[in-house]
Amino acid sequence: MSLIKKVALAGAGGNLGPAILEQLKNFFEVTVLSRHASIPNLSPSVRVRQVDYDSMDSLVSALRGQDAVVSALGTLALGSQLALVDAAVAAGVRRFIPSEFGSDTTNPKCATLPVFHDKLATQKVLRTKAATGTGLTYTVICTGPFLDWGLLRGFMNIKQKAVSLYDGGDRPFSTTTLPTIGRAVREVLMRPAETENRVVKVHSVVTTQSKLLEMAQKAVGPDGWTVKKLSIEAMLESSWADIKQGKHNLQTMLGFIVAASWVTCCDPRCVPEQFFNIKAGEVVVHRNSGGNIRYALRDILTLDSLYRLDEIAIVQHTDCGTLRFTDEQIRRSLKERVAEEHWADIDTMDFGANTDIVESITRDLKWVREHPLIRDGLKQGTQGFVYDLKSGKVERVNA
Repeated sequence: MSLIKKVALAGAGGNLGPAILEQLKNFFEVTVLSRHASIPNLSPSVRVRQVDYDSMDSLVSALRGQDAVVSALGTLALGSQLALVDAAVAAGVRRFIPSEFGSDTTNPKCATLPVFHDKLATQKVLRTKAATGTGLTYTVICTGPFLDWGLLRGFMNIKQKAVSLYDGGDRPFSTTTLPTIGRAVREVLMRPAETENRVVKVHSVVTTQSKLLEMAQKAVGPDGWTVKKLSIEAMLESSWADIKQGKHNLQTMLGFIVAASWVTCCDPRCVPEQFFNIKAGEVVVHRNSGGNIRYALRDILTLDSLYRLDEIAIVQHTDCGTLRFTDEQIRRSLKERVAEEHWADIDTMDFGANTDIVESITRDLKWVREHPLIRDGLKQGTQGFVYDLKSGKVERVNA
């Protein structure tokens, strides 16, 4: 791919836009897309092009001749991003960097949040455009929370010495400063071939809430802090109580967002997406006969290695078909139709037959807690539930 020289930047006046512009202006010919004809205090080398985001003709005209588009549009303006993608294709733009940044939406946990709907929709469109010969390529940049911005606006209230810690505040997370994000955008554009049609993940530091609190206390003093400790377990309990009362709103579902991997039965009557009122595709669900955790181990280990899961939910149900056969029955049936040379393999297979659902879940929970490959933190976050097909109620199994 040839070098990128001309870059159009949307959202230059937002929280992140100025940091990106600062990094681009000395390396590329930058045009800022704006609803206004001029922007004060811009470098003389930066052009401003007034656009109407509701007019495809206006966007295409502004993007014609540009090599790349960088979108730093804020959350409330993301509805305009799909039009910007279509205009980039029509104008012959070669690279599009969407307003992603922040949380890693390739992580199944993040993908469950409605706030990321527009970002995920843009990613889907970009993948389609890139795969269908339009000439447009893309790069998604994931940075984690904005560290410097977040310390002023959300990670903690330093001025009032107040902070909320989740599960003790000791979970490591990646976070990035605004200048580093700007540099990441610059480096992606300077390496178009290496970054084509892929996700690029960057961070300034990996830290924890507790470490940030410790540094803040050193800076402003250790006395007078209000530290609120929040338990994800308590959030789950609260959400389960709301579910039982028929509340299926977003606030109720927030307690379940951490449950990134659900293991459930392949019985078509057992559909977690329905009784949790979640759209298909918004959660990671592993299905097999009986909802046996052992059959999902490979996938869970893969997800935990790539994304670090917070929880496993084992969801089995009443009137399960696995209560109506034995492993030996399945073995005999198979041996009747396969060559004897394969019988030894059949004898070692577990077909998931059960005699009691609660006992099955209890056994699976014990298996998880004793498995050497499953991370200790994930073992602690594993829970089991029984879904009653007749009543529609979900009960937790305490084991």
